[in-house]
Amino acid sequence: MCGIIGNINKDKFIDNDDLNNLLNLSNLLKKRGPDSNGHFLDERKKIFFGHLRLSIVDLSNNASQPMQSEDGRYILSFNGEIYNFLELAKKINEVNIDNFKSDTKVLVEYLSKYGLKKTLIDINGMFAISIYDKKLNKLYLARDFFGKKPIYYHYSLNNFFFSSTLSPIIHNKDIKKKLILIHQIITLIMVFFLMASQYLKISTKLKKIRV
Repeated sequence: MCGIIGNINKDKFIDNDDLNNLLNLSNLLKKRGPDSNGHFLDERKKIFFGHLRLSIVDLSNNASQPMQSEDGRYILSFNGEIYNFLELAKKINEVNIDNFKSDTKVLVEYLSKYGLKKTLIDINGMFAISIYDKKLNKLYLARDFFGKKPIYYHYSLNNFFFSSTLSPIIHNKDIKKKLILIHQIITLIMVFFLMASQYLKISTKLKKIRV
């Protein structure tokens, strides 16, 4: 069990104060990932991924997340386990299978070789996945067929925020400011839960969110 968290900010850069706030929110997931933590902030300082890790398959630092594909295109942070990752590794001809002891590494390189849709069809496991595609400038969230691993998200015209649990969303001061004058029932409607077997595609310009 790991914890994933992320944020897209359309109108302003993620400065040091914003980054510290996001890291503090990430720490609310520490029970899900007590072994290590990491984060990614894109060069434009608009996109943040955080990851709290519980080591299961590969206990080394080689499986630390968020993880970038070898070609630099994809950033991946995921919670779960890919059962057939050794089988998938054999289909990545350009790599040495001996270096692929982590299901995370296999997942990000398989994604890089075959693309999102084929990857989601071919992988077998329980997972909640967040992916940033640098080339297309899009964010994807996906869950397995049975929905064992959760993803909650909130979005507005200027901001998209997701997390493995509700706690970071509830404690996010930016979201609370936007909802403070709204009745509680509306506040609850503004938090969404990605359903099992769904994947969500979000333009980083926040012009379109598609399930």
